[in-house]
Amino acid sequence: MIRCGGFLLALVAILTIAFSSKAFATRPFLETDSAVPLDKGTSLLEAGFKYERYSSAVHTYQLSAELTFGLLTNLDFEMELPYIFLQNASGDNSGLGDVNLKWKLALLKAREAIPLSLSTQLVVKLPTCNEGKLYDDRANRTCTGQTDVGFVGLATKEFATATVHLNVGYMFIGDPPATDLKNVFRYSLGIQDHSLIPKLTLMTELAGETQRKPSVNSDPISVLVGGSYQAMQGMILDTAFTIGLTHASPDYGVTVGMAYHF
Repeated sequence: MIRCGGFLLALVAILTIAFSSKAFATRPFLETDSAVPLDKGTSLLEAGFKYERYSSAVHTYQLSAELTFGLLTNLDFEMELPYIFLQNASGDNSGLGDVNLKWKLALLKAREAIPLSLSTQLVVKLPTCNEGKLYDDRANRTCTGQTDVGFVGLATKEFATATVHLNVGYMFIGDPPATDLKNVFRYSLGIQDHSLIPKLTLMTELAGETQRKPSVNSDPISVLVGGSYQAMQGMILDTAFTIGLTHASPDYGVTVGMAYHF
C-alpha cells in the first residue's frame, strides 16, 4: 500500500512539473481557504498526501489532487479528488473518496485602504466514495453514499507580515438509509506568517465542526502547524503536523504536498 502511495505521488509530480509561474495556494491548510478567487484564465493545481491516526487499529492514508480554475472575474471553480487507503479492524481497503466541487464568488476585494477580502462559496460533496469498503465509524465520517451541499463565508485580511483567513460554513448532510445525521456547522481560522525567512511561510490552523451523529457527544476539532516554501517560480512545497483536540478528531496526522499556479 505504501509503495502504491509513493508511486502515485511521484506520478503527480512528473505530470505537473512543467507548470511554472507565480504561486498561489493555501496548502498545507486542511480546511481553510482564501477569500481571494483565482484570476480569470489562471489555474491552480495542488497535490498532497495525508496520514491520520485515529487509534492503534485505525489509520487512513489519503492522496488528493485539487484543480482550481479562474472562470470569470471574481469567480473560480475547484474540484478535489481524494484517493483513500483505510486500515481498521476489518482489514485494509482502498478506493476513491467523495469528490468535492466548490464555486467561490468574491463579494469584496482588498484595497490599500481596506486590505480585507470577502467571498462566499458553494460546496457540493458527491457520493463517489464506496461506503461499504471505506466507511469507518470514527475515521471516515463523510463516506455515507449521499450528497452533501453547503455554503461557506470566507474572509482574508492582509497585515504587514501576515495573512489571516477566517472560514465559517453550514453543510446540509444527506442521510443514508436508516440513519439520521445532523447538519454541520464548520469553522476554521488560518494564519500565514511571511516574516521569518524569504520564500518561507509559517502556517497555523484551528479547524472544527459540529458532530453529525446524534449519538456522539464530541465535535471534531484539530490544530495544524506547518509551513510552505517557494522552491522556484510557481512551485510551492509544504508540510504540516496536526493534533486532534477531541475524541472525535484524529489523534494526530501529517501532510506533505505541492502546488503550481499557471
